[in-house]
Amino acid sequence: MITVTADTSGLLAALDPAHPDHANANEAIAADRDTDAVLTLDRRDARTVRPLTRHKAFRLLPADLRH
Repeated sequence: MITVTADTSGLLAALDPAHPDHANANEAIAADRDTDAVLTLDRRDARTVRPLTRHKAFRLLPADLRH
């Protein structure tokens, strides 16, 4: 299953500026859906984030579709 969300990093930073490293909406939704697939164009930052589930790493779409 693939869940699509908008970039919410600005919203999350506004909600909790004391914790900029909190899980973002993509991580939370991926954990809720037990998936490792995240749709994002921000590959550099997203590669540093680890899933909150049993998965070792996120599959970043569309970047990882090319491999």
